[in-house]
Amino acid sequence: MAAELEIRPTMRFIKLGYLGAGALLAAALVWWGMEQTATRMAAVIAAALLMAWPAARHVKRQRVRCRLEGSSLRYEEGLFSTIVKSVPISNIQDVTVRRGAMQRIWGVGDIRIETAGHGSGLEIANVEAPQEAADRILAARGGGAK
Repeated sequence: MAAELEIRPTMRFIKLGYLGAGALLAAALVWWGMEQTATRMAAVIAAALLMAWPAARHVKRQRVRCRLEGSSLRYEEGLFSTIVKSVPISNIQDVTVRRGAMQRIWGVGDIRIETAGHGSGLEIANVEAPQEAADRILAARGGGAK
């Protein structure tokens, strides 16, 4: 069954990280190519190591997925071993969207889904168009948008 709605953290910041680290690596390689010294090689290595930051964020993003499928919300977290929570739409009590100043500038926000009968809610950080996602979840529940 295809998901009616899939909610994941945004790729915007990860792409910016790759772009910035890649530009720094390219500049370091050009600088090292002009004169191959140990200091310049250290700069290349340092720039290459900076690529680990967006790569780690990318892997972290791949670990989180929330899908609205029919009458249930399916939350999956994990890469190699996963935790899957399936929540009937009728058990959703509240969907909260939080957006800080920087999140509003970038058009992202955090979504928190409170459920009945479950110990804690589900939270997904830095979702694109978070209010639209929240409205669609509430509409599927039959409660309409808040």
